[in-house]
Amino acid sequence: MNAYQTFYFEDFSFDPQTGEVKLRYSLDEEVYFEEVWQFALSHLPPTSPQIQSALQGLWIMCGISYYKAYLPKNLVIKGDHLTQSQAEFFEKIYVNGLGEFFYTNQIDPNGLIQFPYEEVTKSRNDETMELEGTLIPVGGGKDSLTTIEILKETKADLTTWAVGHAEIFKPMLETIDLPHLQVQRKICPNLIAENKKGALNGHVPISAILAFASVVTALLNGKKYIALSNEASANQANVEMYGMAINHQYSKTLEFEQDFQAYVAENISDQVQYFSFLRPLKEIQIAQIFCSKCFKKYRGNFSSCNKNFTISKNKTEIPDQVRNDKKMRWCGQCPKCAFVACIFAPFLSREQMHDLFGCEIFQQGEIIAFIPELLGQTEHKPFECVGEYDEVQYAINQAIESGNWPELEPFRGENSRDLKKLSLHSMPSQFFVALENFLSQNLDK
Repeated sequence: MNAYQTFYFEDFSFDPQTGEVKLRYSLDEEVYFEEVWQFALSHLPPTSPQIQSALQGLWIMCGISYYKAYLPKNLVIKGDHLTQSQAEFFEKIYVNGLGEFFYTNQIDPNGLIQFPYEEVTKSRNDETMELEGTLIPVGGGKDSLTTIEILKETKADLTTWAVGHAEIFKPMLETIDLPHLQVQRKICPNLIAENKKGALNGHVPISAILAFASVVTALLNGKKYIALSNEASANQANVEMYGMAINHQYSKTLEFEQDFQAYVAENISDQVQYFSFLRPLKEIQIAQIFCSKCFKKYRGNFSSCNKNFTISKNKTEIPDQVRNDKKMRWCGQCPKCAFVACIFAPFLSREQMHDLFGCEIFQQGEIIAFIPELLGQTEHKPFECVGEYDEVQYAINQAIESGNWPELEPFRGENSRDLKKLSLHSMPSQFFVALENFLSQNLDK
């Protein structure tokens, strides 16, 4: 795809009165893109250097959606520059974050992306900011709700935030009953036009984009902590190609989290702390907590099925009844539904599972067909946010032992390792103590 030689980061602007941010790019200064964000703002002076630095990071990160259309060999940042460490950070997330995109399009990424930089050191503004409280990103699924319910027990100052999906999230947010910040993002329609012309398309590291957006939101609203809900299972790659691990969830990994923490501390502020509260846990542990503590409260108002949010060429790829009644649904036909069904099965009754999915989920041919992929019996794990092979096997074995799911008997296997051991994390100590206290009181470790 050499239709264009240079991708330009044109400029970005911020309106401190409205919270509107415009990010501009071009291909060879011929095809232009403008992406618009609408942020809630209520706290710090919108002209603070920290906010400008966070917006610069958002500008560079969001460019990935437009750059990937043709993969121009040259990158130019107009009116601004990156330091060497910033350039290295963005090269790493662009390459690894586009791993699935490269795999799908059979493109060798080695040496493909090189960000320009100047051999200078930028001075970070160390002015003390009045930051307090915790910002929790809400994605609509079990993970963020688990984080919310655990942290609620600590009586902490919590605020949720989300990008888009305001209508279908409304019942869930009312149930959460916390202050909420709503952010909007509008992808440039010119990108859709280029896709129709044959531009490359595919997965981008949306969590990396949201990482920068969360820092902007935190600064604009005086929040000190940003508590993600990414689990240890996100660290496992899907497949290898061209000497690199391809991970659909790369921007949810501990590796990215630590890289991003270093970027924020060096270039934006060391007072804002971004981390994942659920990082020590496997998906199966989160499922157990959610099913015992959150399922009844949020039934009908949550979904981990990405068909609620996937955008096709012309419309959202979810059934018409979902678009009409603005409720969260499960398609019952995708790898994510298959995975969640497997890890929920040991902890929910058959009636509860039917109520959740609206069908006998393990009698759906599409769901059964995905189970070998989830168990590592095919070429690669599904390109979805799903857990590790051995925890799926453990969940299936436990579901069979419960006596509720005899149809899973053909997938019985050996449990390979202890899944209750806590994994490495990168969160502030007081949050880890809160998690440990909750686990000691609610789960057998």
